Amino acid sequence: PFNFTPIAFDLRTIVRSFFLHPSNLNDLIGNVVFFLPFGFGLARLSRQRGFNYSGVILITAFLSSALSLTVETLQLFLPSRSSSVIDICTNTTGGVLGTISYLIGRAKILVNH
Repeated sequence: PFNFTPIAFDLRTIVRSFFLHPSNLNDLIGNVVFFLPFGFGLARLSRQRGFNYSGVILITAFLSSALSLTVETLQLFLPSRSSSVIDICTNTTGGVLGTISYLIGRAKILVNH
């Protein structure tokens, strides 16, 4: 039931597919939505530690892209998955949007009370 045939490792093909892999709209939206909670939670933790708004956004952008890069790199070794630089961009966007939504929501709550 399992195919244990080794896959040829061609670095040029892997790099080319990483930068040229097409994404559909559902993948793009899914990647953004998947990272919204990560950005939201990270913003909350960062604000509790005393970081200012720009620091929170920078931390979230960095950690979202680092996590996404890790996931996309690991997917290179799974034949059923495909990695893409666009996925890293959309995941990072989702994390930053989660952070911004937290900061806006927190500001509105503080103003109303």
